[in-house]
Amino acid sequence: MEAKIDALVRLVGRERGAAIIAEIDERYLRTSGHPQPHAHPGHEDTLRRL
Repeated sequence: MEAKIDALVRLVGRERGAAIIAEIDERYLRTSGHPQPHAHPGHEDTLRRL
């Protein structure tokens, strides 16, 4: 599913697509433990740039 979302971000984000994907990947990088439900403030800015 992530690959499909990445493809859509590249399509919609055009030249900024790769940078947006990198920003999202860095923000949600999990280094240990199990996934937990989360909501990070500031993600609206990333989505608004699309």
